[in-house]
Amino acid sequence: MKNLAKFLLFCTAFTPILVYRHYLSPFINAKVLFLRGISFLVILLIGFILVSKNKYRDEVLDQLNLIIKDRLFLTISASTVLMIISTIFAFDKGVAFFGEPLRAEGFLTVFTIYSLYVGFLLFFKKTDWFKFFKYTIVTTFILFIIQAKQSALGMGRSDSLMGNPIFLASYYLFSIFASFVFIHFGKNIKNKVYVFWGSCGVLISAIGILLTKTRGTMLAVFVGLLVVAIASIFYGKNTYIKKTSLRKFGMVAIASLVCFTGIFITTHKASFWQYIPGLNRIAEIGIGDNSTASRLEYTKISVKGFFNDQSIKQTLLGWGQSNYQFFWIKNYDPIFFYYDPNIADHAHNQIVDILVMSGILGLLVYIAVWILFIKKVITMLKNNLIIGLGIVFWAIAYFVNNLFAFDTAVTLLTFYIIISFVSNTIDNLNLHQYEAKK
Repeated sequence: MKNLAKFLLFCTAFTPILVYRHYLSPFINAKVLFLRGISFLVILLIGFILVSKNKYRDEVLDQLNLIIKDRLFLTISASTVLMIISTIFAFDKGVAFFGEPLRAEGFLTVFTIYSLYVGFLLFFKKTDWFKFFKYTIVTTFILFIIQAKQSALGMGRSDSLMGNPIFLASYYLFSIFASFVFIHFGKNIKNKVYVFWGSCGVLISAIGILLTKTRGTMLAVFVGLLVVAIASIFYGKNTYIKKTSLRKFGMVAIASLVCFTGIFITTHKASFWQYIPGLNRIAEIGIGDNSTASRLEYTKISVKGFFNDQSIKQTLLGWGQSNYQFFWIKNYDPIFFYYDPNIADHAHNQIVDILVMSGILGLLVYIAVWILFIKKVITMLKNNLIIGLGIVFWAIAYFVNNLFAFDTAVTLLTFYIIISFVSNTIDNLNLHQYEAKK
């Protein structure tokens, strides 16, 4: 039963490549329904293990007793309970629970991801995470091959099997981290094949982000690299790579990033940048372009509307999951039509989305989750600096990226996967032990 639960959890690594053309939303619904099915089976297996006499029961109970003492787990659980309350008092309870047909982002999907998060915490060990990241790289290669074909055929912003270039770029951030872990593991056991495939994973993920031409994600990568470089200076004095301290690598990285930024800003109008996918869109960015202006207007009107002319219940608990569209209609400003004539179902800013849909209480719990997560990451930086820096990159990039986007089922799953990975390995992450067992 335990091995079956692990197998089901491993299967979630292939979620991004699932598509079913006969759905209203083929790139989203197939993925959501798959995750719901996996979640349901995992919950059944956990329940069966706990209520029946079997050899896994004591092991699972011991692990359960361990994770319920984890403040991060308790805070995430509290956010799920709070979302239940928010759903009960939502403006449209049906949409809040099931989600809109095209997005399927209601409470049911969030609970699905939460259930998988519990499964990862209960069943996954260090070697399981390595296998999961290996499958993630396989998924990344499939996504990239299809994306490259789309780009070769003239698709302006390729989205592979994700249905939206923003969602694909967001997933590639997770792919970069998974590939980085693969490289680190390969170097520890001196396996050049692992290092090669991990390096390819990082490379195609970076190229894939450029091909999506998603400016928010590219900015997120830049900020992530900058923070990693700064962290390397603070923590990397006694860590060496080929006889060179990580602190020096951090200094060189910061200098390189600053120089590149200076060159790009001063020459962004040059025709040279128009031939580089992704960077050509950044070169055109400005307050005057519709995409940038619409994001600013969404944020401004959303914050203004939230703190004016609504009930205390909506202020504290929000409008309900996936109910942003109703809030948007109430606070509609004709200026929106100039930027985007469509109905907005998200603010394209995760913080604002949570504020509107989950209220002040939901936002406070979300901030608490990040604070507790950051504390764990700091601990990991002290225990295993290299892996810790990889997590720092992903966390910063993911957070910054979501200031210009929002979570789907797949990207929310990656958030919980990283939290599970950190929670499972915070005290004893030592990839050398796998080599000893082999």
